[in-house]
Amino acid sequence: MISLRNVYYRFPHATNNALDGISWEVKRGQYACICGANGSGKTTLLKHLNGLLKPTLGEVVIGEGHNSVNSAVCQQVGIIFQNPEIQIIGATVEEDIAFGPENLALPPPQIRQRIDQSLEKLGITHLRERETHTLSGGEKRLVAIAGILAMEPEVIAMDEPTAFLDYRAAQALRRVITELLATGITVIHITHCLEDALSADNIAIMGAGKILCSGTPQEVFSKKDLLQEAGIKIPPIAELLGRLKEQGFNIDSGAATTEAAYTQLLNLLQRSTA
Repeated sequence: MISLRNVYYRFPHATNNALDGISWEVKRGQYACICGANGSGKTTLLKHLNGLLKPTLGEVVIGEGHNSVNSAVCQQVGIIFQNPEIQIIGATVEEDIAFGPENLALPPPQIRQRIDQSLEKLGITHLRERETHTLSGGEKRLVAIAGILAMEPEVIAMDEPTAFLDYRAAQALRRVITELLATGITVIHITHCLEDALSADNIAIMGAGKILCSGTPQEVFSKKDLLQEAGIKIPPIAELLGRLKEQGFNIDSGAATTEAAYTQLLNLLQRSTA
């Protein structure tokens, strides 16, 4: 679905590569996370997924062999940037969400339907008539996400989407991600926090413009020294299970969700008291 093949990128007048030989693949329908400290190259990589940036060397292939610079591919990949201000175009929330579907030349009834669905999914129907300049930072982020959802891309790439959201809004967004994955949409989530990647199918750890390692949560969480060098903290769940396994307990240290960890710990306690 998405293939980065030995991708290099250097900004004009820069002396070092922002991306330094990136090779990574994401299969259709996967939940993939790109994790790394600030300045590791995550956002630069994101901008290559729909042609906002072109590789200095290498290639980015989306779908059935289409290079990412193709305009048709840009419609397949919706990007939600860390700063929602750059994505807010319309004077009102409704106008802003309608912008993308209108540019796809959809009929008005279908545009209205997509607006309704996007607002409802994110729980922001009450913002429909609001002027966008009156929105809070968190509200602007949700509106920007709604605008991408309304375009129904095959891939949605999110750059720190839960930043500045309160707990309720962040949980609503995580539910939306789950729903998107259930419909077969590929989701790429950029974050500096591995806790956001607990349920990912595919994780790439970035540092200094390179992918330091990639794989399942179990595979990535086992590389403690590498993660520490990259400035990334292992999620408490994974760290706890790993330490128990080091002490000789029969436990899967790669359990990637709170529910899976709870089940394992409960079984462990029940065996110890039997």
